[in-house]
Amino acid sequence: MKKLFLGAAALLLAGGLFAQNTSNSTQSGDDQRVYVRQAGTNLSSGITQANGGGDGSHRAMVWQRGDGNSSAIDQ
Repeated sequence: MKKLFLGAAALLLAGGLFAQNTSNSTQSGDDQRVYVRQAGTNLSSGITQANGGGDGSHRAMVWQRGDGNSSAIDQ
């Protein structure tokens, strides 16, 4: 019984270590940059940057902390 309890506790702890955060980035064009930093659980970020067309470089930066946050940047 003690081994079963310890095994279940280890599985729960290991599941918490793998935070289900996602980040997607699609870029094309000249001098594209993206910075994403996430700390927490169930965070999502999606960034799409298209061709700069000679108008300068695109930059995107996302910082999320906490639980259940999401962001979307489209340039």
